[in-house]
Amino acid sequence: MTMTRARLVVVAALLAGATLLPSRRAAAVLSMERVPELPPCADAASYPEGDDSPAAEHARRRCRLEQLEQRKNYERQWAAWVAWNQQKQTTQAWMDRVGIPARVTRRYAVDGFLATGFSHYGVTVAGILLPSLEAEVWLGFGNAENASNVGDLHDDRRCLGGRLKWLPIERGNLTPFFAGGAAGCTATLQFISFTGQGGGSDGSGVTHALTASLGATWTTTMGLRFSLEYIFAWAFYVQASDNTGAHPHDPMMQAAFENTLASDRHGVRFQVGYAF
Repeated sequence: MTMTRARLVVVAALLAGATLLPSRRAAAVLSMERVPELPPCADAASYPEGDDSPAAEHARRRCRLEQLEQRKNYERQWAAWVAWNQQKQTTQAWMDRVGIPARVTRRYAVDGFLATGFSHYGVTVAGILLPSLEAEVWLGFGNAENASNVGDLHDDRRCLGGRLKWLPIERGNLTPFFAGGAAGCTATLQFISFTGQGGGSDGSGVTHALTASLGATWTTTMGLRFSLEYIFAWAFYVQASDNTGAHPHDPMMQAAFENTLASDRHGVRFQVGYAF
């Protein structure tokens, strides 16, 4: 009797295990086949058009909600851009009406220039410190050939300078200006002496100069800048050396370099650039 009952218990346990095993195996298969959730519209597109099942309808509703939210976001962005543009136009119209210059809102500028005199071409970077005061740093290049009583000199010049511009008219975009500054230059020199004591020689030169300018500048509401000026440069320090091993000072080369710089004291500069 006892053995019969034990057999019945074993058979029941085996039947219960056989019943549970397929469900566990099915759950494992479902877990393995589960895919990540798709975006709403991609999920809706995965159902056929004629599918009216609750899952398909739910996916289509999610897609419509996503499209509605995207349209609202676009409308909000467009309204913000329109408001910003209208405010910009209103501000510009007010500035034009009262005569506030464009340099008040466009405080920085990059320009290029062509000139005669000390430097022949170059670039500048400028910034407005006050409505009537602008600071400028410039890099210029030039070359000159000059004959004097001591010889013939050709020099290639590289200059770095800075200056301050005073803009006396604080209304409107066209204003005269007065500028003052300083510059330092290095030069590659080729000198031919007229004394008959040898041929040509190569050298290098250094000069420091003070500059003064008088001109006019115009800045458009779009940021374009134009200026025309007379510029005076006085070289108060000049040094020239022969390119030998010891780089000795060469008085004749220096005298010719000084004559060249003196002939380049006066110049005209045309400058154009963009203010932002």
